[in-house]
Amino acid sequence: MFFINTFFAQKIDLTNKDAIVSFLEGKTFEVGNYGELQFKFENFNKDFLMLYFEVLFTVKTDKKPKKYKLWTSMILTNGNFYIADYSKSINITEKQSMRTLSSDFPTQFELLSNGELFYIDKSNVSFDEYYNKTIKGGESNYAKRKYVLCKIK
Repeated sequence: MFFINTFFAQKIDLTNKDAIVSFLEGKTFEVGNYGELQFKFENFNKDFLMLYFEVLFTVKTDKKPKKYKLWTSMILTNGNFYIADYSKSINITEKQSMRTLSSDFPTQFELLSNGELFYIDKSNVSFDEYYNKTIKGGESNYAKRKYVLCKIK
């Protein structure tokens, strides 16, 4: 079954601006029970090889869904030069903000070259617990990140 899924997976050249834009533009991704995510290409900075997207996150609520107009940027790599070409990290935040968005929904995503988009499910680890396990306790592999596949609608 793994062979079949891999065989039919979409291949995206993550070093190609047009391939990334073409894949993300106009698609709706279901982000688990949190809601839906849409990307709209905004700009490309050729000097810094940066792609900019407006992100619309529609969060499911008990009443009416709530829409958040957010933003992301991602660097375009140059043939495995300093960042691997098989994935792109996507962090969504408020536009023109350098701080991490604090929210009840995921803000960190990974786009793989096979066309899969994963979100990092919110962690419930406190800083104290993390500090005690890693820095004080010496555990090097202490991480409770859970990657969950988004579905394309």
